[in-house]
Amino acid sequence: MKLLGSSTIIGLRTHTNAGGEHRFKRARRVATERESAYLAALVALPPRNPLPTTGRFVVGLTRVSPATRPPDDDNARVAMKHVRDGIADRLGVDDGDTSRVRWEYATERGPWGVRFTVALEDLGRSRT
Repeated sequence: MKLLGSSTIIGLRTHTNAGGEHRFKRARRVATERESAYLAALVALPPRNPLPTTGRFVVGLTRVSPATRPPDDDNARVAMKHVRDGIADRLGVDDGDTSRVRWEYATERGPWGVRFTVALEDLGRSRT
């Protein structure tokens, strides 16, 4: 795999369950998360360096939170949905297209944020 750009941190507080949140407040939060991720990906992968059209992107997303107990990675998937959408927008791929992008999730303790890395996997080689 070839790393594209460097590890980037987005200073977002992501939410796993925003029950009871007013729909307009939620819409504003969702738009902010998606746009922040897009802009961070734009800085990490500037347009002057064209993205490859072959191979598969491997995006690592790590949710960082000051939780007292380690959060589950399935909660991380839910919490980072809009971050995932923003990064997919920058890559120019559908976030559900497994032939073009693979998502890897992790969690860790620390100040609120999301760390992401983007690498390119060569699909021409057989995986062992």
